[in-house]
Amino acid sequence: MSFMPTGHKKDDDVEAWTAFWKKNKGNPVSETGSTAISTNTISAEESYKSHKQKLKAVLDELRESARSYFKETVKALFEAHPILESFAWTQYTPYWNDGDETHFGVNDLCELNGEEDPSFSKWDAKTRKSVPGSNPLSQAGYALNELLCNIDDRDMESMFGNHVKVMVTKDNISIQEYDHE
Repeated sequence: MSFMPTGHKKDDDVEAWTAFWKKNKGNPVSETGSTAISTNTISAEESYKSHKQKLKAVLDELRESARSYFKETVKALFEAHPILESFAWTQYTPYWNDGDETHFGVNDLCELNGEEDPSFSKWDAKTRKSVPGSNPLSQAGYALNELLCNIDDRDMESMFGNHVKVMVTKDNISIQEYDHE
């Protein structure tokens, strides 16, 4: 594809090139005389916009699914563990990371029934994994932490926000601004 009038070189005939460019209103022209900006470009643009809309719809559906999953699982955990009254966690993007890029993250539970920094799991040296403690509250905390790990951080940010502490009771979810640094 040529972007000059056939048979001309820009340096050889500036006037011919200028006339050609003005005649075509600045649109490059192929050797066949059609503009280089073709319907293929428009189709690509339409395709891009269509895919972008589809992606937004899929992401909206995914986030709604995450909300439902969170609500249903929390409700089931409160029912399965009557001793469970409340829990909380923090989620935020660190302000700095020793020069490395910072990323939003959801942290482990920071409160369980009002107790800060709860211990609800123990290390099993045989399996080399964290396992729930033996008391019912520890088991509930372990299950809640698993839930927090199972939902993508981007969906948690979409549901609850950034730089927040999320507190959940049987009847309510409250969100407070959280100063983490």
